[in-house]
Amino acid sequence: MHPGGGAGKPLLLTPPGPPARPWWDVRSEGDATTRQVLDLALVVVAYFCMGTAVFYFSEDNFSLSYAFFYATNVGLGVGYGNLRLRKVRTKIFTLFYMLLGSSVIIS
Repeated sequence: MHPGGGAGKPLLLTPPGPPARPWWDVRSEGDATTRQVLDLALVVVAYFCMGTAVFYFSEDNFSLSYAFFYATNVGLGVGYGNLRLRKVRTKIFTLFYMLLGSSVIIS
C-alpha cells in the first residue's frame, strides 16, 4: 500500500502543472516592458564594454579602470578626463562613440 492511502496512487508532494520558469525567461508573460528593459540593459552593458576595450587596447597610457572611466564619461556626454588621446584612430572612434552614446541615452 502507498503512503497516500490508495492502493494504486502514490502521494503527490508537488501540485501538478507546468514547471517553474527561471526569472530571466519572460517570453510568455505577456509583459513586453520587462523584455524591453532587459534588452536595453544588455545594449548599455555591451556599449560600455566595447568602449572600455577599445580605449584600453588603443591607448598605451590607459589602465583598464581609466579606460572604463573614460568610456563612461565620453559615452554619457560628461567629457571629463585627465588623459588625452594620442592616436588619430582612437580620436575618430571617440567621435562615433559619442554620437552612438547620445543616441542610446536619448532613446
